[in-house]
Amino acid sequence: MKPTPKTLVLAVVALLLLALNLIDQGTSARLNERLPQIVALQKDSVRRIEISTAVDKTVIESVATEAEAGVDAGRRWRITAPIQADADQVAVQALLANFRKEVPLDVKVDQGNLDDYGLDAGTGIVVEIWTEADSAAPSLSLTVGQDAPGGSTFVRLSGDEAVYRARLGGRHRFDKSSVEWRNRVLLDFDKSFASGILVESGGGVLSHLVRGPSPGLDADSLPLPGPWRLEPDPGYPTDALLADAIAQGLGLMRAGELMGADFDGGFASPLAVITVTLADGTEKVLEVGSRESGGARFVRVNGLPDVYRVAASTIDQALLPAQELRDKTLFAFERQAVDTLALKDGAGIVLLQQDLSNGLWNVIEPPNVDVDVKLVYYAVNTLASLRSDEIASGVSLAQAGLEDPSNRIVVHFLDGHDEVLDIGHRVADERGRTLYFARVGGKDTVHLLREATVVKLRQGFGRG
Repeated sequence: MKPTPKTLVLAVVALLLLALNLIDQGTSARLNERLPQIVALQKDSVRRIEISTAVDKTVIESVATEAEAGVDAGRRWRITAPIQADADQVAVQALLANFRKEVPLDVKVDQGNLDDYGLDAGTGIVVEIWTEADSAAPSLSLTVGQDAPGGSTFVRLSGDEAVYRARLGGRHRFDKSSVEWRNRVLLDFDKSFASGILVESGGGVLSHLVRGPSPGLDADSLPLPGPWRLEPDPGYPTDALLADAIAQGLGLMRAGELMGADFDGGFASPLAVITVTLADGTEKVLEVGSRESGGARFVRVNGLPDVYRVAASTIDQALLPAQELRDKTLFAFERQAVDTLALKDGAGIVLLQQDLSNGLWNVIEPPNVDVDVKLVYYAVNTLASLRSDEIASGVSLAQAGLEDPSNRIVVHFLDGHDEVLDIGHRVADERGRTLYFARVGGKDTVHLLREATVVKLRQGFGRG
């Protein structure tokens, strides 16, 4: 059939539009190809970073280090000018992470007029990075200007007066004085290197954690860290998870701000002195001032006068008295080892059984009843690592309602043994929190569980 004139006209128009589209795409592609890119750098190959402003020039170098107290051998970043100090390892790594891949320049914004974009000599930040320490020329050299809308930053490549936009993580990554590039990790040790933590307050010992003998060797034939214990022996087990958290918090604690040696942080009458002993006998000392402000505390390190502001939460955790470091673990087991779960309360018995083929739980008793699978999983996972909030003292089993508990949860394992959680009376503590007395069956220690925990455990059995 012969095409109509109208069809021919439409076909010609379609071909013209297709040709124009191809021409436009080709032009855009050629323009993009002509834009330069910021080269990618392997962070392990970087040896020197220089960051210069109109008033300051900071030189940071990668230095090979031998194993020392609390730190493995390797390479560390150090400020070598205008001061000599350890650099903030996290901040340097964050800077280099911007260049782990080639950074495309989004668009050419202008030619010259550098002061309009914060790229002139007075306000620009010159960043130069060497991958070979003895090289005369840097592998990367550019000037960072003001931040642009949409998360980009104005940049200028060295030797080029053109202004571009690129995504470099923002000007703040580079806009730091030499002092601000200093290491903010104060004690700077790996928790596995810590062998003792002594906390003194008010002229006495608040707590003293020490590691026991190593239980053996790891895959690299190095001694595994021993378990934590309190010294002198208080007659109860130590909370190993909490002790580990204290060691890790102290080792990784970062200063929020350097306040200066003249800052009054309350050191005329300090709140506490924390001494961390490392495996090689080295001691790191943290002096905690008595002043607290807006969720922050103030500390000094190793007898030096500089005062740092740190998060109060890390310090407060380390200042827990010895009795708060008592192990509060009620249950610790693998979910896959459980056969059945049973709840007995005033309304009767709910019995759940795990289907080992798919990990799902079925209601065995009472019949024809369903439970919310998500709530069952929450209850099982909570039981598998159940820890109490406090140890109750001066309360008998009868007073706690644990001789005839209102709720009893029985965990029956595939190997045939049972573990029992008894839940007794409800009580309010001095902070107004609602808690429940609880104990592991057969033991005399009375624990306290948060109301929310008890509610979630019961919900796993379909009880409101």
